[in-house]
Amino acid sequence: MIFGDPRIGAQALSADPMAALDLPAKALVYDTGSGIAMAYEVPADMLSEWSIPSDAPILQVMADILDRITTDAAK
Repeated sequence: MIFGDPRIGAQALSADPMAALDLPAKALVYDTGSGIAMAYEVPADMLSEWSIPSDAPILQVMADILDRITTDAAK
């Protein structure tokens, strides 16, 4: 799954336009053999190579959204 919100992504891009190489966020849905699982890279890790401070509030906003989407999808 690939998803994003331009209003949120723009905040990361304003900190470092190179973040566009890693955005929009992605989540992997896969069969484990015993069920379906989902995985995604934590935004602070995903964008760590760019000039976005690790404590930038936007990273927590992105993490919360990814968690909410994957949690809701798992229901």
